[in-house]
Amino acid sequence: MKRFRNVNPGKGNLRAFTLVELLVVIAIIGILIALLLPAVQAAREAARRMQCTNNVKQWLLGLHNHHDAKKAIPAGTNVLSSGGRSTDNWSATVLIFPFMEQQAFYDVKLSDLSNYGGPQVWDDGWGSMQGQVPTLLCPSSPRATGRNEDQLKSTKTNYMHSYGDAVRPNTFSPTNQGGDARWGAINTRGIFSPNNIRTFAFITDGLSNTIAIGEAVSAQSFGEDYIHNHIKETFIVLTVMDGGSGIYEGFSGGSGDKGPGEFCSIALVTEPGNRNIYLSGSQRRSGHGLRAADGRFPQTGFSTVLAPNSPSCLSWAGDNNWGISSAGSYHTGGINVGLADGSCHFVSDTIDCGNSTDLPTVSGHSRYGVWGALGTPQGGESRGL
Repeated sequence: MKRFRNVNPGKGNLRAFTLVELLVVIAIIGILIALLLPAVQAAREAARRMQCTNNVKQWLLGLHNHHDAKKAIPAGTNVLSSGGRSTDNWSATVLIFPFMEQQAFYDVKLSDLSNYGGPQVWDDGWGSMQGQVPTLLCPSSPRATGRNEDQLKSTKTNYMHSYGDAVRPNTFSPTNQGGDARWGAINTRGIFSPNNIRTFAFITDGLSNTIAIGEAVSAQSFGEDYIHNHIKETFIVLTVMDGGSGIYEGFSGGSGDKGPGEFCSIALVTEPGNRNIYLSGSQRRSGHGLRAADGRFPQTGFSTVLAPNSPSCLSWAGDNNWGISSAGSYHTGGINVGLADGSCHFVSDTIDCGNSTDLPTVSGHSRYGVWGALGTPQGGESRGL
């Protein structure tokens, strides 16, 4: 019988891995990936948060450049005029564009206004209302879509103007509404307010103690719908919940007695671990940054009333109406805010917000803790971050 010679003398016979050995190796690799993946995700989020911080600083630099050139801070809503035509409700961000290297963007809007009598801030079909400014988008925030091609192209923003601890910012800024002079006082509760132009001298609490802008998560599409449930992205419409006017009536001397925290939470799912979704029967309205050029409160404003990532609510489904717009982000544990002195800081979700069941005030110290104090330029407080 012919014998086969060992071709590898001294090394023994070669053999393959057993199934058990292969499974052990796969398990070890899986464990290593599981340990590494959170670190990779954390590193990516850290990079996104750093980019977001840089965006905030770019916006603040534009604000300071505007103040240096114009000796004023833009109003929350503004009138633009060109070629004998004018439209209103333009956001402070649009007026800051020329001072943050977006002069061409600003010029296109004026060109459409001069040549065609448009656009209005809600006219998504105008070319001047479309196109994106990268520094207005937080890389951690999901991208908004829109219901049609025009809405998809409209200029979005994740950076909102601070209206302070006011509950009723509106399109207009009368000193006396319905015989009640307190409505005019509400508009002093933040750096930005409708049609009111401020200066840095107005901020008597100190530039380093007063918020100018903060983050908000963009809604996914425009208009009234029952699709988007998440409190970071959507407003609840109060008119369909518990009468819908409790905060307004309580503040204006009516019968309402609910504070903003209690009232904005009535439509939230209350099961443990699930207080970030609205009840299925509640009416919701998109908002938050879907039109960067629109200075009206639900589009580009936020309140320092409820903590970051809290619910937002409107008296009824319209951009001109009173309500509470909470800041928010997909950063872990909080949001970036820009102070009037040009610095950027991270604010935790757990920041002191006082008693959210208290009704708002029109003068003096904020009733909403450190968060409320940071939103007021003339509250008589010197609380900082």
